[in-house]
Formats: sequence, C-alpha cells, structure tokens
Amino acid sequence: MVKIGFLDPANSRPRATLNLAEEEIDCTLDEYIEAVKRIHTSNRHNDWIYLGMFPTKGGAAALTQMDSSTPAGPIRMLQLILVRDKTAYILTMSASKKQFSQFLTAFKKTFSSLCLIEDLYAEISDTEKRSHLIELKNSALTGDENAWEHFQNTVLHQYTQPGTYWQLLVLTEAIKERSSIQASILNTPETPALPINSTEVSTTQESSSAESSNKSLSSATVDDLQDSAEHPSLDQESPQP
Repeated sequence: MVKIGFLDPANSRPRATLNLAEEEIDCTLDEYIEAVKRIHTSNRHNDWIYLGMFPTKGGAAALTQMDSSTPAGPIRMLQLILVRDKTAYILTMSASKKQFSQFLTAFKKTFSSLCLIEDLYAEISDTEKRSHLIELKNSALTGDENAWEHFQNTVLHQYTQPGTYWQLLVLTEAIKERSSIQASILNTPETPALPINSTEVSTTQESSSAESSNKSLSSATVDDLQDSAEHPSLDQESPQP
C-alpha cells in the first residue's frame, strides 16, 4: 500500500517521482528480493539489477535499479527495500534516464534518511519545542476548531525540519485520537474529525524529496550510488522522510 508520494513540479516528461509503500510479508528479505526480481524481469523490456545493501537510519536495506521504457521516454528507477517485523518498507524513486544524475544527490539523501520510529514527537530534539507541540495537540484533541487549526498550522509552519511525511503522520495520528475522543463522548461510532488542510501539505518533490531543503543537483552517476551501497562508511547526509 502506497503511504505517500511526491512528484517533481517541473514540466519535463517523464517527471521525477518518489513514493513510500508498505507491504505485509511472510518471508525473508532475500526471498522478497527474488520475488521482486521475477516480477520486473518478466518484462523483457526491463533491465533490472541488484545493487547491494545500502545503509539507512533504519538499518541496512536492499537497493535495486531498473531501466524501463514509458510513453514519455526511458526512465531509471531505484528501489530501496527495508524489512522489519514481517513488513517491507519500499522507497521507489524514478526519473528520466537523461536527467537522472540531476536527482541522484536528493535520492541518496532520501534513501539514507529512511527510519522507523515509535514516538513521532521524539524526533523533535528541542525539549521545549517538543513539550510545546504536545501541549498544543492535547488542547486540539478536546478543543474547538480554532484550537485544531492552531495546532495544524503550527505543525506545518514551525516544525518543518522532520519533513513532510512526519508532519502528515503527526496530523493523521491527532485526527484519529480526536475522532476517538469525540466518539466516546457522543457514544456513537467513530466519525472523521477535522480534515487536514490539503492545500497546506504539499505533495511535490519541491516540498519534500523526503526533506524540504533537499534541492541540490549533482552530476554523479548511478555508479556513485552503487559504491555507497557497497561501502557503508560513506557519508550519510540526511535527517529524515
């Protein structure tokens, strides 16, 4: 299941994309990679290769690459697969083969930033800011619409460092809690609470690529990324997705 996706706002075709998906599995990482290989290589027009293990904040993950053709032109796709507790977390990024090197630095940072966390608020290193946001959330859970909007705007505009996906998770979790509280008060089945303002949470590559400031271009090649997969000691410059 795809959890979130980003699309490069540029008008060039094919456009660069990024998405994060999750899938419940009952196999090892090696077995899952073999299944992925069978799926992609069943099309003779696809050129699929396994690049090795790649270091992320969440642990070592498998990195694969596939070249394929689309109506908009040839593309190159990188797929990072991290398996934890019978769940596969899959980061997929693609761009035109001609422009692929321009996005490689951003892709590498995003891959490195992949991590699994139990406490969303623990990602806020500043204790004061963390406590302040938790207080706003608690007020929003039982407050009126103004309290909710204040909490939402604070998350979106003052807590940008953890990234767009973190913001979405925080708001989604708060919506579920608010809905549960309202349902218990009314003694009725849970109903959706106040929605996230869709105009606020950007879903473009420009706003994220897993981190909002990650906009630098590079002339690096796929070989550079493959080197990173084989040599975990390389720098990992990324705080988030």
